[in-house]
Amino acid sequence: MHVSFSNQILLQKDIIMELNEPPVSDDSQFADSGTNSTQQSPPTQQAFDLEPAKSTWPTVIGILSMVLGGFGAMGGLWQTVGPFMMGALGQLVPQDDAKAQQALAAMEQWQIPLAVIGLASLVLAVFLLVAGSKLLGRKFQCVTLYKRWAIAKMIVALPAVGIATMSQMQQMQNMVDQGQAPAAFSGMMNVVLVFMVVLGLAFAWAFPIFILFWFNRQKIHDEVGTWQG
Repeated sequence: MHVSFSNQILLQKDIIMELNEPPVSDDSQFADSGTNSTQQSPPTQQAFDLEPAKSTWPTVIGILSMVLGGFGAMGGLWQTVGPFMMGALGQLVPQDDAKAQQALAAMEQWQIPLAVIGLASLVLAVFLLVAGSKLLGRKFQCVTLYKRWAIAKMIVALPAVGIATMSQMQQMQNMVDQGQAPAAFSGMMNVVLVFMVVLGLAFAWAFPIFILFWFNRQKIHDEVGTWQG
């Protein structure tokens, strides 16, 4: 009797322990199902995230540089060889035409200075073309090229505008002296001179000043710093 009672107590303890134990099979099934659900879950939105859209300003400024560089190269080339071509054509002018000979003499006076300025303009135009191509390729080297070009362009523009203005003013004065322009125009020469110098410098310095301002912006500096080459 005592033994059977003890057996009943042990049996009850076993039942209680079984009831208190967590269902191993259910947990393992839940873990397996969770693993499978994790493995079979569709990719999230982050998996398909693309690179951020590239900024468009390098394309705009790069194309503008290529256009300005192309026109500048043609203008510089013509200004380099043009005065010598005009001098060669001047030999066809009759020697007894005093007015034509005087005009040719005035042109020959500025022949060398205009050719030097034209050659410098040609070199700067090619420099701008190279900088524009580097910018279109998003190369870090373009920043140095653009800044050097801008400073050199502003320096060359001073004698270029001055020489071009003085040569044109002399031609206008010759027209007045020859009676091809009204005498009253001679009194306006100083006003015209100042206007041409201001307008010429404003046109020549506009893009270089913009370039120096643009590439000194912190936002642009940070973006260019991520480029290669």
